[in-house]
Amino acid sequence: MSTVPTEASGTRYLTLDLIRGIAVMGILSVNIVDFSMVRAAYLNPQAYRDASVGDLALWAVNMLLVDGKFRSLFSMLFGASMLLVIDKAEAAGEWGAWLHVRRMTVLLALGLAHAVLIWHGDILTLYALTGFVALLWARSSATRMILAAGIFAIIHTVLFAAIAATLVHQDLAAHAPNAAPEMIRNWNANASSVFAIPSDIAREQAIYGGSWSGIVAYEWSKLWAIFSNSLALLPDTLSLMLVGMAGYRSGFFTGAWDDATYRRIAAWGLGSAWPDMPHWWSPT
Repeated sequence: MSTVPTEASGTRYLTLDLIRGIAVMGILSVNIVDFSMVRAAYLNPQAYRDASVGDLALWAVNMLLVDGKFRSLFSMLFGASMLLVIDKAEAAGEWGAWLHVRRMTVLLALGLAHAVLIWHGDILTLYALTGFVALLWARSSATRMILAAGIFAIIHTVLFAAIAATLVHQDLAAHAPNAAPEMIRNWNANASSVFAIPSDIAREQAIYGGSWSGIVAYEWSKLWAIFSNSLALLPDTLSLMLVGMAGYRSGFFTGAWDDATYRRIAAWGLGSAWPDMPHWWSPT
C-alpha cells in the first residue's frame, strides 16, 4: 500500500486515491450515455437510434464490466474515506463526527444544486444522505459493520425484487386480452424509462433541447423525485459504504493484511463476480 506522510496526522494512502480515480472514470464510461442521449438509451441501446454493431458491443461491455461495478467500488471507498477523515480530525483534536456532518451537509447542497442546475443524474445527494446514516456505525467494530452491510443488502434485494414483481404484474396485465386502459397506462409509464416510446422521447428532446432556464424549471419540479430515488437506493449504497468502513477499520484498505490473504480474496472475488444482464419486457 503506497503512502505519503501528512502534516496533520499520520499517513495518506495513495492507493486509495488511485482506486478512487479509477472508479470515477469507470462511472463516466456509463454516465456519458445519459449525458448525450435520451434517458432510455442507458438501458436500451436502440432507444435513441438504430444501434450499430459497435454501439451494441460498447453497450454490452459497459453493462457487463462497468455498470454497478465502479459505483460499488466508489461507494466502498467513500465509506473508508469517511472514517479516515474522522480519525484524522480527532487525531488533530477536532470533533470528528461534527466535521463529518458538516461535510455531508455541504455535499447535500452541492448535490441538489448539481441535480437542478446541471444534470438530473446526480449521485452526490444519495451519498450525502447515506453518509448521514453511515455515521451511526462510525464507532462499531468491523464485524458489526459487515453484519449491518449484509442486512441492508438483503433489504435492498427484497425491495427491488418487489419492484421487479410489480413490473412483471403490470406487463402481464397490460398485455392480457381486453386489458383495462389504466393497466396499459401504468405499464407504459414505467416502460418509458427503458423503451423508445416516441412521445416520451420527443418531450424529453424538447425540454433538454430548449433553454437552460426551462431545463432548470423542469428539474426543480421533480425535486422530490431526487429524494425518493435516493431513499430507494440508500440501503444498497449504505451496505457498500459499510463494507468500505469495515475494510478501513480492519486494515484491509490500508495494506495491513498479508499478501497471501489479498491474493485469496482477489481469486474468490474474480471467480464469483458474475455479470448481471437486464431483463427486457416489451411495451404496449
